[in-house]
Amino acid sequence: MNATNRAEVIPAGDVLVIDDTLDNLRLLMNILTAAGFHARPAGNGELALRSARAKRPALILLDIKMPEVDGFEVCRRLKADESTRDVPVIFLSGLADTADKSKGFSLGAVDYITKPFQAEEVLARVRAHLALAAAREQLATRNLQLQSANEQLSSEIAERMRAEVALRDSKERLEKIYRSVGEGIVSIDGEQRIVLFNAAAETIFGYSAAEMLGRPITALLPERFRAQHDSHIRRFDAEGQSNRAMGAYGLIYGLRANGEEFPIEATVSQSGVSPNKLFTVILRDITERRQAERMREQLTRQLELLSERLASAQEQERRKIAYDLQEDVGQQLMALRFYLQMMEPDSGKETKNPKNEALAVVFQAMQRIRDLLLDLTPPELEDFGLHSAVPTYCERQAGAGGWNLHVDAPKPEVRPPRSVERACFRVLQDGLASVLHHTKATELWVQVRQDADHLELVIRDNGVGLDRNAARDDSRREGGSLELFGMQVRARQVGGSVEIKSALDGCTEIRALFPLGGAAAVSA
Repeated sequence: MNATNRAEVIPAGDVLVIDDTLDNLRLLMNILTAAGFHARPAGNGELALRSARAKRPALILLDIKMPEVDGFEVCRRLKADESTRDVPVIFLSGLADTADKSKGFSLGAVDYITKPFQAEEVLARVRAHLALAAAREQLATRNLQLQSANEQLSSEIAERMRAEVALRDSKERLEKIYRSVGEGIVSIDGEQRIVLFNAAAETIFGYSAAEMLGRPITALLPERFRAQHDSHIRRFDAEGQSNRAMGAYGLIYGLRANGEEFPIEATVSQSGVSPNKLFTVILRDITERRQAERMREQLTRQLELLSERLASAQEQERRKIAYDLQEDVGQQLMALRFYLQMMEPDSGKETKNPKNEALAVVFQAMQRIRDLLLDLTPPELEDFGLHSAVPTYCERQAGAGGWNLHVDAPKPEVRPPRSVERACFRVLQDGLASVLHHTKATELWVQVRQDADHLELVIRDNGVGLDRNAARDDSRREGGSLELFGMQVRARQVGGSVEIKSALDGCTEIRALFPLGGAAAVSA
């Protein structure tokens, strides 16, 4: 690849050239302008500082030896100014100025170019550092995007938790109301005529006791339930039970004085001997409870839908960020590495080799991007399946957690659906994160088993166990921590389930089961 092609890959930038020697200044301007860069000259330090503050350049070429304000002082002032602090500075120096170069690096310079100038070297270093600066900015932008996405997800999860707390508080208030309100009591004789009608029953049905005494209890029931009720009371009498709940065969309704039907919950008991037997019905109006149950069902469904949307949004965001990292930042870093490798080798006289140091920085950045891609969208998972991705990911995490790892993930005869594989892999990620953060384990076992109907993932460690309160919260709130909550959401999306067994004085076992029946599998 020649210089013209490289200039097409890396966009030209605004370069500020500072040198008090007119010949050097003219030479550098010609080199940069011919290569397509926009170059600005500055003949002394003060002029350079004013120019940089007036319009922030993309890169600065700075001569060290200048009268009045030398290059070191210019660099120091640039790095002290918030507006120019991040602009890369490349010093221009003679071959024997080793001490000057060291001082320049300590002041924040990123590189140096020796005199006399070689056009290819000047262009290679300028392009390399412009590309590095652009890559750093893009990485910073991606990090901000990831942070924003994580904050949004955390906010939505917190909102879900608040909704659950509000729902639980509403239920507790409703139960207190039930306890504080008196229950209706209605007693009937053997002929099912009312002989007792208390104040709470008056409130519930809208009748006074005087109106109801002597009337058949069926007057308090809708027409369609009356024959059924008479049959149930007679059978209850014949069986000789002391009490039983009414409505055992379905929901029962009462009838108010205004003709309104409403659901009731009732218990009937009997005492005495015929013909003086007495049946007593203790009842409560459950209209509000039924409304609350319907509301709870609606809220529960809404929360489940929210959980699924959060998980789907997180998966989509992971794929988008992975694509951007691979196709944008990754490609630029690969181009940068190629340009650095194409540079002429150093003379070997210097202790530090800037080219190798720059390559090392590029390699580290590329490795970091590869690690992020493996976490976001592991290529092994998509290309080869779960049995290939699980050992690779576990080995990487074992290095971070210091675990002695045991993995059993044989290749299945038939590959499960991709959606099930992804869900299982995300459960594995959340499970290992939970082990890493909470259990202090040194030994870890991971097993993936598959038969015709199910895919099972088992994670087991030898740590101190998860907190008991978190486990109890898990049973009540479908998630005692973000990792546990995430595992359950992932599994439910494909019809699976997660079971966690843990004790503070023992190991932790996470078992996820995913159904395969009826799902379209692909051949392994």
